[in-house]
Amino acid sequence: MKKTVIGYMCYTDFLHELGEAAGGVSVYSSMDDILNNRSCATSCGVARVKVKFLKTDISSNFKDGVLSTEITHYRAQSKRLEEQAKFCLAYADKLEKEAEEKEKGKMVSHDDEETSPS
Repeated sequence: MKKTVIGYMCYTDFLHELGEAAGGVSVYSSMDDILNNRSCATSCGVARVKVKFLKTDISSNFKDGVLSTEITHYRAQSKRLEEQAKFCLAYADKLEKEAEEKEKGKMVSHDDEETSPS
């Protein structure tokens, strides 16, 4: 088993979420992988990280079989992605509202310039 692995993360996740995010964060195996799976990578940036294995805190227990373990894993992944999607949509809505407010402010200031007496 490799003790240290190089991975790639959304730079915003690295700065603000690593160690704090309730559902964890994603680390991708290659630059291509993150660019193909994280639409924000080109705007947020990409951090190259080193993940180091320290120890196993909970040993594997396959008494219920691998299939049961996979089902649990995919359900957890789905929940995490759903939460992340809700967060991203809410953030996109916020940015959109801010952009609209900024645009309204520009339109008001342009109108004022056009109607002010010379």
